[in-house]
Amino acid sequence: MRLVTIFQELIEISAKGDVSNSAFLMVMILMYLNIALYLMDLYALVKKKSPGETVMIMLLPGAITVMGAAMFSFFLQIPANTGLERVWTENVSPRLWAELLGLAGLFALLWCLTWRLWQRRRENRLRVVQWIFSYSLDFLMVFLLVVVGGAGLIGGVDLPVLAGRLVAGLGYNLFLYLFLYGVAALAFKMGLFLLAGLTQIFSVRISRFSYREGKSPTASFLLYAVLLQNARVRGALAYWIPMLCFGVWTSSIANEFVFRVIFPIFIALAFMLYLLIAVRPIADNMARFSKWGDRKRVLTQFCREYFLEEPLIKNRDFTVTRHFLADERGMIEVFSFDALANVNGGWVSDPKNGWVRSLSFLDGGNCAIYKSDMGADEIFRYAKQYWETQQLANRGKAELQRLQEPAREGLYQKLFYFTVAALVMLFMVMPQMMKR
Repeated sequence: MRLVTIFQELIEISAKGDVSNSAFLMVMILMYLNIALYLMDLYALVKKKSPGETVMIMLLPGAITVMGAAMFSFFLQIPANTGLERVWTENVSPRLWAELLGLAGLFALLWCLTWRLWQRRRENRLRVVQWIFSYSLDFLMVFLLVVVGGAGLIGGVDLPVLAGRLVAGLGYNLFLYLFLYGVAALAFKMGLFLLAGLTQIFSVRISRFSYREGKSPTASFLLYAVLLQNARVRGALAYWIPMLCFGVWTSSIANEFVFRVIFPIFIALAFMLYLLIAVRPIADNMARFSKWGDRKRVLTQFCREYFLEEPLIKNRDFTVTRHFLADERGMIEVFSFDALANVNGGWVSDPKNGWVRSLSFLDGGNCAIYKSDMGADEIFRYAKQYWETQQLANRGKAELQRLQEPAREGLYQKLFYFTVAALVMLFMVMPQMMKR
């Protein structure tokens, strides 16, 4: 492709140092502007109901986006003197004009596919303003591609060079550089669309699960919560496994000990830390199950009520069974109505999320429910009725004390501390080993 050839030659010129030093500031401004816009767009396209879950989901594709935008701006420097115009004019041909028109058409197609993701968030005024600011620049570039490609195919007119010569007194062809920078930014934005689409696919929650009596309740719950309901883990598997493969490949061809041994271990530990953070709610769930009594018996009861019986309340945010509340706004979290502390608190104003009300539990759990959540009033009505019934039953003091006992440090906490400590030690040792 002619466009690829042009950018390859520009990178070679930049690598030799034949660049305009006066353009460094503009390159840095464009780089940071690109990174900010790409991250905002990625966040908007993959946004979930829980901000924490959204950040976890976009952490890896966001890192890829930042590195890609930074490298793109770093390598695409402005050649000094006439280097840029020479590279351009040598590659001008009908094929180049056709590639520019095809790039404009492909961007329009991908934008139409992602419009629905934007449309779902049109009620957010900030997102609408961001959309206008970000994509108006892209549409301006698409318009220029159509004009330049059409003029070249129909009349053989090289508009970028003609316009660039008007500002030749600046020492470099500013217009032609901005035109090529816009072409590369548009291609990068299409890569962002693809990345956002893959992230959406990986982060879809799968609510269908075949559970039968007699199955291991622990294995069934972990499979459902970790892989089907947890978009973070699937995202980690989708993006970290290629990075692990890259680390293994790097170690196989590297000569230095740091890159051959330490670097793959560092990536593996970072992957383990990400997974531990991703499954933290599941570890909290398992700890609460243990505090409610025999864990296997409680899990069996939950799986029976959740998967087999008709729920009392069921919507996209919560599932309420006879004895349990499953919070499904993010990664699934399970609370037991038997451990309710009190439900007498009213709605409290929250500047960010409107009206909020909390359900507090004796085992340390807390479920914040917003008035905008589906079925919020029904949940509190049922919780209050259940709590009043429990008060009449007059639970024993021994049970209350057991629920309020702090959870002992389990395997999850030990793994988490070990992984963090190993990462810190490697991070401190690697610079010293690289100096040798």
